[in-house]
Amino acid sequence: MRNKYVVWVVIIMVLVTSVIAGMLVGVTSPVQPGGLIAQEIACITGFDVITFAPTTVTFHGPTWWGSGAKTYLVNTRQVRTSNGELLNVAAARYIPAGPYEIDDGLGHSVTTNVAACEVKRVDMRGAQPTATPAPQPTATPVSTNTPVPTVAPTSVPTATPAATPVFPTRKIGIGATGRLTRAEWKLLGRPLVYVWGISASLADTYGYDYTPEMWGCSDAWLQRAKTWPRYGDYMLLFNEPEYWQQANCPPDVAARVTYELHQARPDLKLIVGGVNNAWYWMRQYDDAYMRMYGTHVPASGIHVHVYPRGNMTWQEYATEARAQINGWVAFQNMYPWFSGQLWITEMGILDQDKDFLFANAYMRSMLRWIYQHPNVDRVYWFAYEGETGKANASWRPTMLVWNGERTPLWAAFRDCTDMYTDTLCVGVER
Repeated sequence: MRNKYVVWVVIIMVLVTSVIAGMLVGVTSPVQPGGLIAQEIACITGFDVITFAPTTVTFHGPTWWGSGAKTYLVNTRQVRTSNGELLNVAAARYIPAGPYEIDDGLGHSVTTNVAACEVKRVDMRGAQPTATPAPQPTATPVSTNTPVPTVAPTSVPTATPAATPVFPTRKIGIGATGRLTRAEWKLLGRPLVYVWGISASLADTYGYDYTPEMWGCSDAWLQRAKTWPRYGDYMLLFNEPEYWQQANCPPDVAARVTYELHQARPDLKLIVGGVNNAWYWMRQYDDAYMRMYGTHVPASGIHVHVYPRGNMTWQEYATEARAQINGWVAFQNMYPWFSGQLWITEMGILDQDKDFLFANAYMRSMLRWIYQHPNVDRVYWFAYEGETGKANASWRPTMLVWNGERTPLWAAFRDCTDMYTDTLCVGVER
């Protein structure tokens, strides 16, 4: 009887140990041809009919916690198929809610939602997903502080109520042109994107990582914004409206088109402004709206451009940029009808005497600072690309691509996007 009791104690201890080990390190799958010994993701919904060929597959999604430190799904954890039947993920303990995009690196990708859950076993089988369409070209920048796109009314169907949009929680983005391909976007860590315009094709390509902008205050721009097909989306209003070479919007005209857009599309979340360090225009804009319609501008937030200028070190440049950003935080506190979101839709370097070493140190320092700033919701680096003869020569140090070739800043920006670990963004600062 005593021996039987000892045996049962041993069995119970083994079972308890196994359960605890499974909770700490996850469940491992057996070795399979073309597969990987790894833990597996559970709680995947709406994704039980997807199979990729046996190849490396990457999960892309929000931040997660693994191995006791903050990591990211892209380029830090890979998912492999085992004869097209299993998708396994290594060394994870907990996965937050999605959505996630699964990409096999061969042009096949699909987005799925993941509920917050522990890492467990899951078996996913089924049909092959289709390739995601490539982005279509849009207007390229001209030789002013920001690109000036052309616009004509289009026959985009009016949006209808749909499920609540799932907006990205990431902060770091890029001001881009249509030549930023989906493949390049993935290599850059899937930054947020806007292109100084309104493009349904880019919305199809980048989903809610892309935000449209009603660049100007003409009726043509207003018509395109009214007929934007995504319901409940963010819409940026204006690009440097105080500047005669850019949107050049008198405050009363800006007030009128804002009112008409809000009346036609009350579902849109309007992020207004697009000014440089121009508090005065924002006040005149709201004053005009109040005078004409008896209420404040119906803004969900503001977006601004941040450009220090002058003969300064990169540290002094960063100090000036931070002062401008904190100034806009103070502006929102003084004028609460402009409170809410704060987006920096252009931040870069436009001084001719700066070089890539300067830009590298300034960008890394600022993106890390903004990433941790509690009052800044998004920042877009200016800009993805430029070329000789089509942009001011002083833009070159701030570009990721110049004349079709990557600059030294490309890798620095990739390191600092939200889909990479914060420590990569530190880099070398002189």
